[in-house]
Amino acid sequence: TNRKMAKVAKELTSSFAKYPLKREMWEDEKSKDLFIPADDSNGNGKDFKLDYVYGPGRLGRGYYHLLTLDSYKALYARLRNEAPTVCCCFGTKAAREEASEWDDVLTIVYNRSVASRPDDVVGAQDAIRIARGEAITYYNHHQNAQFVVGQALIFSGA
Repeated sequence: TNRKMAKVAKELTSSFAKYPLKREMWEDEKSKDLFIPADDSNGNGKDFKLDYVYGPGRLGRGYYHLLTLDSYKALYARLRNEAPTVCCCFGTKAAREEASEWDDVLTIVYNRSVASRPDDVVGAQDAIRIARGEAITYYNHHQNAQFVVGQALIFSGA
């Protein structure tokens, strides 16, 4: 898994990103040099910094340390937009494997981006909770819509 992660995003070569992640709490960006604002002196995000992810966050655009939640939110947004596309019918086996590895890493990064604490098991549980909540909301919304349409049909005499 760590090999896949390093292949997909060079930021994940950091020892702070090793799978499985198991820490007690996210660090606050405002302390311990965990945020470096982007400016001309550091390449405005073009330079790679070990242990950091460049992107937007609560303190603005800059480099967020991998001990912070904002680093994974920024990394997830970037990886989601860079994902390889493979046609399942005509893609090569190597291309399908690359896409599968990318998807595995994207899932890990997403789970970390929604995790209440930096722990891969907790992150997966939090992601499932979010998905269940969205599914229930979707279901209830459509059930209500069906009820309204049904009532309209009954009262219209159709």
